[in-house]
Amino acid sequence: MRDVIEREFGVHYSISNVHAVLHSLGFSPQKAVRRAREQDAEAVERFRQEEWPRIKKKRKTTAASSR
Repeated sequence: MRDVIEREFGVHYSISNVHAVLHSLGFSPQKAVRRAREQDAEAVERFRQEEWPRIKKKRKTTAASSR
């Protein structure tokens, strides 16, 4: 952001000043959401409810028999 401000407005700020300016304008640090934008929420929930328990259960029995 510091580089963008300098390039667009010709004003040089330190990193701490950029933080202060952005905070005074109502901006706050954000973390990226770790999911695809195209994700189908219903399909994910269906997988968690139906498929994952089946896979997890199958994995436990396979792991136990391999010992």
